[in-house]
Amino acid sequence: MSSTFRLLRIDSSGRTSESSTRTLTDDLVDALQDRHHNINVVRRDLASGVPFVEQGWIDANFTPEEDR
Repeated sequence: MSSTFRLLRIDSSGRTSESSTRTLTDDLVDALQDRHHNINVVRRDLASGVPFVEQGWIDANFTPEEDR
């Protein structure tokens, strides 16, 4: 008898396309799902809906001031 497990994935990085933590979490969730096919992943993104913290704003903070 196989039970279904629930995994809560919480993302909080304002970076969506270049986030190291999101990439690492993607890899971890993929590996868990490959090993255990009975995992239901519930996703929550804490950065979603925060208007001033987005990819462009984050990139600007890592750009030298004279290049902004």
